[in-house]
Amino acid sequence: MEDKRGEVTVHIAQELKKYSEDISVLYVEDDVDLRENTMKLLSRFFCAIENAPNGAEGLRRYSAGSFDIVITDIRMPEMDGVEMARRIREINPDQGIIVTSAHSEVQYLLELINIGINRFVVKPLDVERFLYALTQACKKIQNDRVIADFYRKLKQMADEETEKRRRSEQLLIQQSKLASMGEMLGAISHQWMQPLNAIALIVQDIKEVYDHDGFDEKYLGEAVISTMDCVKFMSTTVDSFRRFLKPSKDKTRFDVKEAIEDIVQMFSGVFKSHGIAVSLEAKEVNFYVHGYPNEFKQVILNIINNSKDAIESRGTNDSDFDGKITITIVNEGKKTAIYIVDNGGGIPAEIIEKIFDPYFTTKTETKGTGIGLYMSKTITENNMNGKLTVKNIEDGAEFKIEIQSCA
Repeated sequence: MEDKRGEVTVHIAQELKKYSEDISVLYVEDDVDLRENTMKLLSRFFCAIENAPNGAEGLRRYSAGSFDIVITDIRMPEMDGVEMARRIREINPDQGIIVTSAHSEVQYLLELINIGINRFVVKPLDVERFLYALTQACKKIQNDRVIADFYRKLKQMADEETEKRRRSEQLLIQQSKLASMGEMLGAISHQWMQPLNAIALIVQDIKEVYDHDGFDEKYLGEAVISTMDCVKFMSTTVDSFRRFLKPSKDKTRFDVKEAIEDIVQMFSGVFKSHGIAVSLEAKEVNFYVHGYPNEFKQVILNIINNSKDAIESRGTNDSDFDGKITITIVNEGKKTAIYIVDNGGGIPAEIIEKIFDPYFTTKTETKGTGIGLYMSKTITENNMNGKLTVKNIEDGAEFKIEIQSCA
């Protein structure tokens, strides 16, 4: 019988040796002889071990270090094991604690169970049971580490995939912006036409004034100021387009109304040249959301460009047709809603469910790539936690963007 028990103890010891690697232990016991003997036993399995003679010292050492397992007696001077265990659980609710107790200490065990401790070894210590309790505690710690490492790697993989998707989306967004480069160049030319004409007139006037002996310092100063005003306007136009083309790296709080005003102002010349009136209606002053302002501007541009193409297509069959795009911003509960309505005749019923699909287009290669509306939906719903929908209304289509408002 003793041989059998010895074999069991050896087996448990081997199991403990296998699971005790890199596990640290704090042993709290006021009996000097018991503490010394138990420390010798523990040193056979654990490399990182500290001990304390009472609960107060044990708590101090615990607070100063990091321990996977705490082994404690109950009755000790200065602070008992129950109080120490309670305070340790306040610091770390998941801390593994093994309590060594005598049969006469049952009343304390109930308190310990109430604070979530369920590993007890009766004194005098039975080596087999003590090693078994340690083995079970070590197994749990190692299993928890494996699970934590698994979730850490899973999160890392998810973060990497999210970043890859984000970079891919950024490339598509830039591709979408480049696809709009023709409209952008047209917009710049419209924006620059007036100041360039003004500069040409100033130059012609300078020559005429010089020929008639009216050229003086006052006239020169006025001519310089007028010319620089035109150059400043042209420079501001270029800066606006440069900001628009620059990718938004971080989410920020921005005003939807201001962002839409920027886009409408930048491309107003293009829409006017196509005979399309673009209007913005917003009863309230500010409409703040959290997201990527330049990407949001791209969403608006993609949608109004889609409306422009629909209006142009309808206008080819009706010379008296006046194209209109109306953008309305309203607060709907805790959300900001943007309605973009056109009179381009609507979207055919057989394709309305497909218009947000990637690379779906009814246009020729020179007029569209099929990524504009797809990217608009991706930006709105994936990057800004919003919603983009479309439906046909009388005489045209209505796109609706919903984004969570912020103060």
